[in-house]
Amino acid sequence: MPINLLLARLIWLCVLPLVALAVYLAVYHVKAVQTQIRRDATYRVQNMARALDLYVGGQIAALEVLAASPLADDPHRLGEFYREAQAFHEKLGSHVILTDLSEQVIFNTNAPLGSARIRLPRLEGPLSAEELLKTGKLIVGDMFFGPILKEYLVVAAVPVARAGRTRFVLRGVMKIRRLQEQVDEVFRSPGWCVTLLDGKGDVMVRSCPAGQDIMVRFAAKCVRSSWSVILDVPRSLYIAPVVGEAEVMAAAILCFVLISIVVGRVVGRRLAHSVASLVEDPSQDGPSRPFIAEVEAVRARLSEAAEALRQSEAKYRLIADSADEWIYWVAPDGSFRYVSPACEQLTGYSQEEFFGRPELIGEVVHPEDREAFERHSAKMREECGPEEMEFRIVAKSGKVCWISHSCGPMYTPEGQYAGRRGTNRDITERKNAEELELLRKYSERYAAELEQRVQERTAQLESVNKELEAFSYSVSHDLRAPLRHVNGYVDLLVNRFADSLPEKGIHYLHEISESARQMGTLVDDLLQFSGAGRQEMHRTNVDMDGVLGEALQAVQKDISGRTIEWVVPQLPRVFGDPAMLRLVWLNLLSNAVKFTRDVERTRIEIGVCNGGKEWVFFVRDNGVGFDMQYAHKLFGVFQRLHSAAEFEGTGIGLANVRRIVARHGGRAWAEAEPGKGATIYFTLQNSLVDDCIANN
Repeated sequence: MPINLLLARLIWLCVLPLVALAVYLAVYHVKAVQTQIRRDATYRVQNMARALDLYVGGQIAALEVLAASPLADDPHRLGEFYREAQAFHEKLGSHVILTDLSEQVIFNTNAPLGSARIRLPRLEGPLSAEELLKTGKLIVGDMFFGPILKEYLVVAAVPVARAGRTRFVLRGVMKIRRLQEQVDEVFRSPGWCVTLLDGKGDVMVRSCPAGQDIMVRFAAKCVRSSWSVILDVPRSLYIAPVVGEAEVMAAAILCFVLISIVVGRVVGRRLAHSVASLVEDPSQDGPSRPFIAEVEAVRARLSEAAEALRQSEAKYRLIADSADEWIYWVAPDGSFRYVSPACEQLTGYSQEEFFGRPELIGEVVHPEDREAFERHSAKMREECGPEEMEFRIVAKSGKVCWISHSCGPMYTPEGQYAGRRGTNRDITERKNAEELELLRKYSERYAAELEQRVQERTAQLESVNKELEAFSYSVSHDLRAPLRHVNGYVDLLVNRFADSLPEKGIHYLHEISESARQMGTLVDDLLQFSGAGRQEMHRTNVDMDGVLGEALQAVQKDISGRTIEWVVPQLPRVFGDPAMLRLVWLNLLSNAVKFTRDVERTRIEIGVCNGGKEWVFFVRDNGVGFDMQYAHKLFGVFQRLHSAAEFEGTGIGLANVRRIVARHGGRAWAEAEPGKGATIYFTLQNSLVDDCIANN
């Protein structure tokens, strides 16, 4: 049997079942089209009913909000209630009418507030005030012709009830033409007919081309009202798709059969000729069975080409797999054609994870950079040129890395778009170095600005201090002369006229002399305080035991007749000005002696401890002490915590102590408790002394 005839029969055997299957599918498809049309019509009419329910529901919800407003209860706030109703009118397009139970109009948003009040025409049925009093529920009525607006309307009525009793009736007036606009906006199926009926069956809205022959009708009820939606499908739209599909399927089957016959004959002839040419083998030593040399040659050529392609692909894959950069190829459909192994080193996700989830490439991008990357990806899908950008990624371990990304389109040798390739390189170290360099420059600039400000502020403070010291020194010296005159004249009066002066006059002169003496002491202390800040320091290695001994000798003059227990340890040698440090000890010991004179058994302890990088000295007594809430005043000039009647003094001694200690690079502070004594601390350097204070 010739091969072309064999192929023709084989084709017919293959075509006939396909033809039968095609006929079956055509019938099935026609029925499916009819079912789809009915399903689509049902969906459309139900969707239309839901849209009307949403529209009416919005009107009703707004009316219920208005009915619940407290403004309706206060006649003096009727204007505010009217403006709220006007807002409802402007937003939803429905007029609002507020009436009492006798249908007397209180306001109408279609007219200015305060217009002549009219009584509504008596409404029958569920919209009447009597019916609302019975039911107490909101009602959406049927269509009627409005005598005032002169057009067809629909009314939604809501009772305004307080404490279970209806006081007013709030009505929303919806125009039929607004419903018509709503239907035209929602229903956009050319050729189909839609009708809206009210509860009585009257046509409210109808949208239908003229001259349509209705074949199938679908209906749906509205939930928020008694309305119904009717959808009519014309015969032409219902039958035409079925007929068209049947004609197309029949034509397709016929074409398929004819093409199969023609192709079968052509292919059979060509294949017979090709096989015949392949069978002809000039070799005489070949195998006993027919040998097709052309087929074997083609097979050999194909094998060689496949091997060459495999080796080439293996070579380029080896290069890509060995690169430190993360390289990938994204196909036009968004899937990965290639992902280099470096992706796992950079992101923590394996090649298989990227192949299984192509969207992972966007998920690893840092949330703050994801929007920019998505814009970049969208631009790449439009087959634009090469692009570069830098962004951060979050690895599987949570580590954040900076990536330098470059990508561009890829095309086949025929010029067809094959997707885009991308290369990602880790630049975290470079970014960190740039940030450190930027931080260093900012720190240097900030440090320079801070240094400049410190120098300026220091110069200002030095200038102010010098002016204050000069002023204090000048005032102190200027006060000495008047004080000498006062003391001199008082002495003259006492010496020459004591016999002629009364006893009270002599007492007054003694008071004047004592006050002048105190004033002189104050001037001396002020001069000393001013000199402590102005005097040049002569630092040397100071024996603190010797300095303390000199201060103790000076204090002994003021303690005659008192028994004092002195606790004096061996003190270390320090680096400082001996004269100034002697003044510090003298002031502290004098204060301790003064504030313990009313104590039966006086105990004054002098101590020192090593605070690490500094020495901490202290003088502790068991005198009157003071309240710690006033401790901030203790070292101020002229600041006294006790009155002059209790304890004499000028209030400069401790201020002088703090100034001298500060000039030595130390600090001074105090701790005390009323009735239990006080402890004055000072250091010669700034360091941590908490352990020393706690131990003492």
